Amino acid sequence: MIYASECGIENRCKGIQRYFYDYIVNVAHSAPFIMGKICRGFELYCALQCRFYLALYVIVPCTIAWLLRYNAGVSMTCLRRKDTPMLEIGQPAPDFALPDQDGVVRHLSDFKGKRVILYFYPKDMTPGCTKQACAFGELYPQIQEKGAVVLGISKDSVASHKRFQEKYNLPFLLLSDPETQVIQAYDVWKEKKNYGKVYMGIVRSTYLIDENGVIVQALEKVKPAENPQHMLGALA
Repeated sequence: MIYASECGIENRCKGIQRYFYDYIVNVAHSAPFIMGKICRGFELYCALQCRFYLALYVIVPCTIAWLLRYNAGVSMTCLRRKDTPMLEIGQPAPDFALPDQDGVVRHLSDFKGKRVILYFYPKDMTPGCTKQACAFGELYPQIQEKGAVVLGISKDSVASHKRFQEKYNLPFLLLSDPETQVIQAYDVWKEKKNYGKVYMGIVRSTYLIDENGVIVQALEKVKPAENPQHMLGALA
């Protein structure tokens, strides 16, 4: 009986040994997979940590600095251009070089010896600007009889001016100033409001320049339909 018991114990021990052997083998086979999962998890954790600190210490401060600088720049631009007056009567009109609707560069000095009606308008093809341009076109023969020319200036491109001129058969020159250099030189680039929106744009304005290049009239916020007739009267 003792021998039989010993044999049973021995068999059970062998069974336990076999179980642990199989367990160890399975763990050994699974170790690369488990370690791979752990490593990938650690890599993901590190990547997330790096992104967090990158956003916290680099991206967020740079974004805040840019926003502060941008807002300050806009505010200063508005401050400079909000209530500035037009150029004064009696001072020389700034010369310029701008392309017309055909791409030909025109200078104000090209028209020395003639009076120049120089008008600034917001945009081609819009109702008010079309009304003003067509009114100048209708009166242009009378304006020429008085020894004057009309020059229109806006931010629109040369191609846009060409379409505008051809569509309404405008007989005078339209000059393109997309960089607003001349527009700002004549102090007509100012803060505007439309339906509660505040932005920078061209204030509809007209200058009358005499034969010697001197400003004799400066009109701001003119009415599109009335301005051409008023300027014709000013030539008398």
